[in-house]
Amino acid sequence: MKKRQMTDRLQGMAEDDSVAHVYRIEPNGRPCVAWDDASEIKVGAKLYAAPREWVGLTAYEIQEIYSGNQHWGNFACAIEAKLKEKNT
Repeated sequence: MKKRQMTDRLQGMAEDDSVAHVYRIEPNGRPCVAWDDASEIKVGAKLYAAPREWVGLTAYEIQEIYSGNQHWGNFACAIEAKLKEKNT
């Protein structure tokens, strides 16, 4: 499967659809992963998580952050921290 085809396939999946599963944890803590369809994955290929839908801030959250940060720099940092929290 080509990279673009895999990306399209992953984006079309429901959140609970899986493409792989962990079948064992090594003594060093690293997981052993088995791919559901690995026929096109090459040794050394870089694998990435499927893109997720961006989660933004509500008007209430923006107002809540703004009310505690009157300085623009503090406000921007607080917005960035909140977005990072919601999207990780």
